[in-house]
Amino acid sequence: MLKTSGQFVLSKRMLKTFVPYLQAMENIQHITLATAPFPSIEYVMCIKLCETYRVDLKEKFIKQSNRNRYHIAGPNGLQTLIVPLEHRQLFDTKTHLLKIDYSERWQNQHWRSLTTAYNRSPFFEFYADEIKKTIMHRFEFLSDFNNATLQFICKHFKLPLPIESEIQISQLMDLRFVSSAKNNLQTTKIELKPYLQIVKSKYDFISNLSILDLLFNIGPHSLKD
Repeated sequence: MLKTSGQFVLSKRMLKTFVPYLQAMENIQHITLATAPFPSIEYVMCIKLCETYRVDLKEKFIKQSNRNRYHIAGPNGLQTLIVPLEHRQLFDTKTHLLKIDYSERWQNQHWRSLTTAYNRSPFFEFYADEIKKTIMHRFEFLSDFNNATLQFICKHFKLPLPIESEIQISQLMDLRFVSSAKNNLQTTKIELKPYLQIVKSKYDFISNLSILDLLFNIGPHSLKD
Protein backbone atom coordinates (compact mmCIF):
# COMPACT_ATOMS: atom_id res chain seq x y z
CA MET A 1 0.00 0.00 0.00
CA LEU A 2 1.16 3.56 -0.69
CA LYS A 3 0.00 6.53 1.35
CA THR A 4 0.07 9.83 -0.54
CA SER A 5 0.55 13.29 0.93
CA GLY A 6 -3.23 13.64 0.90
CA GLN A 7 -3.46 10.58 3.19
CA PHE A 8 -5.38 8.62 0.56
CA VAL A 9 -4.22 5.01 0.53
CA LEU A 10 -3.48 3.50 -2.89
CA SER A 11 -3.05 -0.22 -3.36
CA LYS A 12 -0.55 -1.62 -5.89
CA ARG A 13 -3.47 -2.69 -8.04
CA MET A 14 -4.88 0.86 -8.05
CA LEU A 15 -1.45 2.28 -8.91
CA LYS A 16 -1.23 0.01 -11.97
CA THR A 17 -4.54 1.48 -13.10
CA PHE A 18 -3.52 5.10 -12.48
CA VAL A 19 0.00 5.15 -13.93
CA PRO A 20 -0.85 4.96 -17.68
CA TYR A 21 -3.14 7.97 -17.30
CA LEU A 22 -0.68 9.88 -15.15
CA GLN A 23 1.80 9.62 -18.01
CA ALA A 24 -0.55 10.62 -20.82
CA MET A 25 -2.74 13.45 -19.57
CA GLU A 26 -1.52 15.86 -22.23
CA ASN A 27 -3.05 13.63 -24.92
CA ILE A 28 -6.57 13.13 -23.61
CA GLN A 29 -9.27 13.45 -26.28
CA HIS A 30 -12.37 11.42 -25.49
CA ILE A 31 -12.88 10.55 -21.84
CA THR A 32 -15.28 9.05 -19.33
CA LEU A 33 -15.75 10.66 -15.93
CA ALA A 34 -17.70 9.61 -12.87
CA THR A 35 -20.41 11.89 -11.54
CA ALA A 36 -19.52 14.43 -8.84
CA PRO A 37 -21.23 17.40 -7.13
CA PHE A 38 -19.51 20.76 -7.68
CA PRO A 39 -16.49 18.76 -8.90
CA SER A 40 -12.82 19.38 -8.19
CA ILE A 41 -10.60 21.71 -10.19
CA GLU A 42 -8.77 18.65 -11.52
CA TYR A 43 -12.09 17.18 -12.75
CA VAL A 44 -12.99 20.41 -14.54
CA MET A 45 -9.52 20.65 -16.07
CA CYS A 46 -10.04 17.17 -17.54
CA ILE A 47 -13.15 18.55 -19.25
CA LYS A 48 -11.28 21.60 -20.49
CA LEU A 49 -8.43 19.55 -21.96
CA CYS A 50 -10.49 16.88 -23.73
CA GLU A 51 -12.47 17.07 -26.95
CA THR A 52 -15.54 15.20 -25.72
CA TYR A 53 -16.53 13.48 -22.51
CA ARG A 54 -19.32 11.48 -21.03
CA VAL A 55 -20.37 10.95 -17.42
CA ASP A 56 -20.92 7.32 -16.47
CA LEU A 57 -24.08 7.14 -14.36
CA LYS A 58 -24.44 3.37 -14.63
CA GLU A 59 -21.26 2.40 -12.81
CA LYS A 60 -21.60 0.79 -9.40
CA PHE A 61 -21.46 3.48 -6.76
CA ILE A 62 -18.20 3.70 -4.81
CA LYS A 63 -18.77 4.65 -1.20
CA GLN A 64 -16.65 7.26 0.54
CA SER A 65 -15.64 8.87 -2.74
CA ASN A 66 -16.15 12.28 -4.33
CA ARG A 67 -19.21 11.02 -6.16
CA ASN A 68 -21.31 12.52 -3.36
CA ARG A 69 -18.94 14.97 -1.70
CA TYR A 70 -16.99 18.13 -2.45
CA HIS A 71 -14.31 20.08 -0.63
CA ILE A 72 -13.96 23.75 0.24
CA ALA A 73 -11.57 25.99 2.15
CA GLY A 74 -13.42 26.49 5.42
CA PRO A 75 -12.47 28.71 8.38
CA ASN A 76 -10.50 25.81 9.89
CA GLY A 77 -8.89 24.59 6.68
CA LEU A 78 -10.08 21.76 4.44
CA GLN A 79 -13.82 21.14 4.86
CA THR A 80 -15.80 18.31 3.26
CA LEU A 81 -19.48 18.66 2.35
CA ILE A 82 -21.36 15.39 1.82
CA VAL A 83 -24.66 14.77 0.06
CA PRO A 84 -26.25 12.01 2.21
CA LEU A 85 -27.77 9.00 0.49
CA GLU A 86 -30.41 6.50 1.51
CA HIS A 87 -28.31 3.79 3.16
CA ARG A 88 -30.33 0.81 2.05
CA GLN A 89 -29.32 1.51 -1.54
CA LEU A 90 -25.56 1.87 -1.14
CA PHE A 91 -24.57 -1.76 -1.57
CA ASP A 92 -23.93 -2.86 -5.16
CA THR A 93 -26.16 -0.13 -6.65
CA LYS A 94 -25.68 1.77 -9.89
CA THR A 95 -25.13 5.47 -9.39
CA HIS A 96 -28.15 6.70 -11.32
CA LEU A 97 -30.48 4.80 -8.96
CA LEU A 98 -29.22 6.37 -5.74
CA LYS A 99 -31.67 8.61 -3.90
CA ILE A 100 -30.71 11.55 -1.70
CA ASP A 101 -31.55 11.29 2.00
CA TYR A 102 -33.46 14.34 3.23
CA SER A 103 -33.82 13.16 6.82
CA GLU A 104 -30.80 15.38 7.53
CA ARG A 105 -30.80 19.15 6.97
CA TRP A 106 -27.75 18.88 4.75
CA GLN A 107 -28.86 21.60 2.33
CA ASN A 108 -28.89 24.25 5.05
CA GLN A 109 -25.55 23.02 6.34
CA HIS A 110 -23.97 23.16 2.87
CA TRP A 111 -25.24 26.65 2.19
CA ARG A 112 -24.22 27.92 5.63
CA SER A 113 -20.72 26.47 5.14
CA LEU A 114 -20.33 28.06 1.70
CA THR A 115 -21.52 31.42 2.98
CA THR A 116 -19.19 31.32 5.99
CA ALA A 117 -16.22 30.34 3.82
CA TYR A 118 -16.74 32.63 0.83
CA ASN A 119 -18.99 35.58 1.65
CA ARG A 120 -15.91 37.87 1.59
CA SER A 121 -14.51 36.44 -1.65
CA PRO A 122 -14.54 38.71 -4.74
CA PHE A 123 -17.05 36.77 -6.85
CA PHE A 124 -19.32 35.08 -4.31
CA GLU A 125 -22.21 37.54 -4.62
CA PHE A 126 -22.38 37.09 -8.40
CA TYR A 127 -23.21 33.37 -8.11
CA ALA A 128 -24.71 33.03 -4.62
CA ASP A 129 -28.39 33.10 -5.63
CA GLU A 130 -28.00 30.52 -8.41
CA ILE A 131 -25.93 28.17 -6.27
CA LYS A 132 -28.31 28.46 -3.33
CA LYS A 133 -31.25 27.67 -5.62
CA THR A 134 -29.45 24.54 -6.87
CA ILE A 135 -28.55 23.33 -3.39
CA MET A 136 -32.01 23.99 -1.95
CA HIS A 137 -33.86 22.28 -4.80
CA ARG A 138 -35.18 18.90 -3.67
CA PHE A 139 -33.68 16.57 -6.27
CA GLU A 140 -34.76 12.96 -5.81
CA PHE A 141 -31.62 11.35 -7.24
CA LEU A 142 -27.95 12.10 -6.63
CA SER A 143 -27.26 12.02 -10.36
CA ASP A 144 -29.78 14.81 -10.97
CA PHE A 145 -28.24 17.02 -8.30
CA ASN A 146 -24.73 16.37 -9.61
CA ASN A 147 -25.84 17.07 -13.17
CA ALA A 148 -27.34 20.40 -12.11
CA THR A 149 -24.04 21.41 -10.50
CA LEU A 150 -22.11 20.35 -13.60
CA GLN A 151 -24.43 22.37 -15.83
CA PHE A 152 -23.84 25.39 -13.61
CA ILE A 153 -20.07 24.96 -13.91
CA CYS A 154 -20.15 24.46 -17.68
CA LYS A 155 -22.37 27.50 -18.11
CA HIS A 156 -20.15 29.91 -16.22
CA PHE A 157 -16.78 28.55 -17.36
CA LYS A 158 -18.05 28.19 -20.94
CA LEU A 159 -17.28 24.47 -21.12
CA PRO A 160 -19.13 21.84 -23.19
CA LEU A 161 -21.77 19.63 -21.64
CA PRO A 162 -21.18 15.86 -21.63
CA ILE A 163 -22.25 13.78 -24.60
CA GLU A 164 -25.12 11.38 -24.00
CA SER A 165 -24.30 8.62 -26.47
CA GLU A 166 -23.82 5.09 -25.13
CA ILE A 167 -20.19 4.77 -26.21
CA GLN A 168 -18.43 1.81 -24.63
CA ILE A 169 -16.08 2.69 -21.77
CA SER A 170 -13.32 0.77 -23.55
CA GLN A 171 -13.46 3.25 -26.44
CA LEU A 172 -12.75 6.21 -24.15
CA MET A 173 -9.99 7.10 -21.74
CA ASP A 174 -11.35 6.02 -18.37
CA LEU A 175 -10.84 8.86 -15.89
CA ARG A 176 -13.51 7.82 -13.43
CA PHE A 177 -10.79 7.43 -10.82
CA VAL A 178 -10.59 11.24 -10.62
CA SER A 179 -13.72 11.00 -8.43
CA SER A 180 -12.54 7.99 -6.45
CA ALA A 181 -10.69 9.85 -3.71
CA LYS A 182 -12.57 10.90 -0.59
CA ASN A 183 -10.56 14.08 -0.14
CA ASN A 184 -8.84 16.67 -2.32
CA LEU A 185 -6.11 14.29 -3.52
CA GLN A 186 -4.99 14.96 -7.09
CA THR A 187 -4.83 11.77 -9.17
CA THR A 188 -3.39 13.03 -12.48
CA LYS A 189 -0.41 15.08 -13.59
CA ILE A 190 -2.49 17.99 -14.78
CA GLU A 191 -0.79 21.15 -13.54
CA LEU A 192 -2.95 22.97 -11.02
CA LYS A 193 -1.44 26.38 -10.41
CA PRO A 194 -1.82 28.12 -7.04
CA TYR A 195 -4.10 31.15 -6.89
CA LEU A 196 -5.12 33.67 -4.25
CA GLN A 197 -7.46 32.13 -1.67
CA ILE A 198 -9.30 34.12 0.97
CA VAL A 199 -8.13 31.63 3.62
CA LYS A 200 -4.46 31.89 2.66
CA SER A 201 -3.82 34.61 5.23
CA LYS A 202 -4.49 31.99 7.91
CA TYR A 203 -3.60 28.68 6.21
CA ASP A 204 -1.31 27.48 3.46
CA PHE A 205 -2.75 27.18 -0.04
CA ILE A 206 -5.14 24.22 -0.33
CA SER A 207 -5.00 22.62 -3.78
CA ASN A 208 -7.66 20.85 -5.86
CA LEU A 209 -10.76 21.96 -3.98
CA SER A 210 -14.20 22.17 -5.51
CA ILE A 211 -14.23 24.36 -8.61
CA LEU A 212 -16.40 26.71 -6.54
CA ASP A 213 -13.28 27.80 -4.64
CA LEU A 214 -11.64 28.92 -7.87
CA LEU A 215 -14.83 30.58 -9.11
CA PHE A 216 -15.43 32.54 -5.91
CA ASN A 217 -11.81 33.66 -5.52
CA ILE A 218 -10.70 34.30 -9.12
CA GLY A 219 -13.83 34.32 -11.27
CA PRO A 220 -15.08 32.58 -14.43
CA HIS A 221 -12.07 33.53 -16.60
CA SER A 222 -9.62 31.68 -14.36
CA LEU A 223 -9.46 28.60 -16.62
CA LYS A 224 -8.37 30.54 -19.69
CA ASP A 225 -4.90 29.85 -21.01
